[in-house]
Amino acid sequence: MEAINELELRRLLKNRPSAHELSSSLIKIILNPSLPWSEKRSAWHLLYLTGRESTLAQALTQCLKGKFRVPLDLFIQICADRKLKPTPIVTAALIKGLRKQSSQEEVFAVRAWDRNDDRLRKMRMELLERKVTEQKKYREDLLEKFNFLQSQRMHEQAARVLRRMLELYPDDREFLKLKAEFDENLGPRSDRRPYVIAKKR
Repeated sequence: MEAINELELRRLLKNRPSAHELSSSLIKIILNPSLPWSEKRSAWHLLYLTGRESTLAQALTQCLKGKFRVPLDLFIQICADRKLKPTPIVTAALIKGLRKQSSQEEVFAVRAWDRNDDRLRKMRMELLERKVTEQKKYREDLLEKFNFLQSQRMHEQAARVLRRMLELYPDDREFLKLKAEFDENLGPRSDRRPYVIAKKR
C-alpha cells in the first residue's frame, strides 16, 4: 500500500480526532483541488487501511461522477473484497482510466482481478519490461558518464558518479571492479594526496 505522508498523519492524529472527524478531514484532503495527488493518494489509502470502506466507496463514487482522479488500485481491491467480478467492459474502462491518468504503476499494487481478465497482468508485464529497459539505459548512461570524466581526468566528478553507481547497484561486479581500479589508480603517491570516495552519511 501507499506510504502515508508522515507529517500530514501527525497533524491529523495530534488531537486524537474521532472516527467521524478523521474521515471528514481525509475527505477534505481528497476533494481539495489545490493539493498534489501524492497527498490525496495517501488520504485514500489511510481511509482503506483504517477500515473506512463505506466512506471510501462514497468518495470514489463522488470523484468518478465529478471526473476527478481516483486510486484505481483501491477500486479494484474494494470490488475484490466484495467478491465483485469485473465484466470485460469494466476492465476496458479501468485500463483506459489507468492510461489516461498515467497511473499504470498502480497495477503493481493489486492483482485481485488477474484471474478474471488477463489484460491487467499483460499491462503489468509490459510496464515491468519498460522499467527494466529504462534501468539498463540509466546504468549505461552512468557508466558512459564515468568513463568520460575519467578520460578528462575530472577525478572528483568521476568519484561522485561512481559513488552513485555503487549506491544504485551495490552488487554490480563491473562497478565494483571499477571502484577497485579507481582507488588503485588514484592511490597515494609522493606528489599527490590519496583520494577517497566519500560515503554518504
